Amino acid sequence: MSGQTVGQKMQIYFSRSYRHLKPDSKERLFLLLGCVLPCVVFFLFFYTKISYLLAVWVKEALTVTIPESSLRIAYAEFLPFFGGVYYVQIPSTMPSFQEITLNLAVTLILLFICFLPSRNSKGGTPLFIYFAIILLTHLIAIIFFMFAQDFYPYSATHYSELYIKQQVGIWLSFLVLSGLIMGILGYGGITGRLIAFWGTMTYSFVFGCVRYLASMFIISKVSSLYMAILFFSLGPLFDFLYLVCFYSIYINAQINRFDQGERRLKWLWL
Repeated sequence: MSGQTVGQKMQIYFSRSYRHLKPDSKERLFLLLGCVLPCVVFFLFFYTKISYLLAVWVKEALTVTIPESSLRIAYAEFLPFFGGVYYVQIPSTMPSFQEITLNLAVTLILLFICFLPSRNSKGGTPLFIYFAIILLTHLIAIIFFMFAQDFYPYSATHYSELYIKQQVGIWLSFLVLSGLIMGILGYGGITGRLIAFWGTMTYSFVFGCVRYLASMFIISKVSSLYMAILFFSLGPLFDFLYLVCFYSIYINAQINRFDQGERRLKWLWL
């Protein structure tokens, strides 16, 4: 393997197998200390206000379908020394027997499709595996509500409080993770890394707000039956999936960029 020429090595399309770019220490320090650290500090001191504005927005949006008298904004303690969070208190709706039965039938049909033995892929595609995990989670929830609905311990308000605490934690961890990834592992110019960092955080913020509104609407207006599937299908797992996706897109773009013209000379070969 060591006797290969540079030309032969370049025929292997695993970008990190033999080559890397020389990091710029000044750009790293600027990104970490001049951008990421101030953002983390700002968020720690203002996430309480952010959660309040989010709760007000969700409450106003839900008044279109839910009586305003049934909606309240509550406060809960969260991180010591930095403050708590605000969330929306909403009424719960328990599923009817007909709804449970219909969900059971649809879930079993979809699971059968996911596990069809005639599928060409021996292990199943990642997408079908992901859907199967989601459906199995929903199936467990259906069985619980079918036989022990009266013992279900969580209300829509419990979920609302859990969600906002989880979301604040996700935003904080993404600020740190995205900053470290772009500051230490990221390649390319400072402009591209800043765009990738802010693009990831903007998407995370918008998606988290919209997901909160959608989750509260479904759980309150439809039923609590969907609480588990909402958490496990569009919860933290999904957040880390799109974080990896955005980083992969960024790295692929940088590889393509440095494979053109004179930029190819910037590659350092192992």
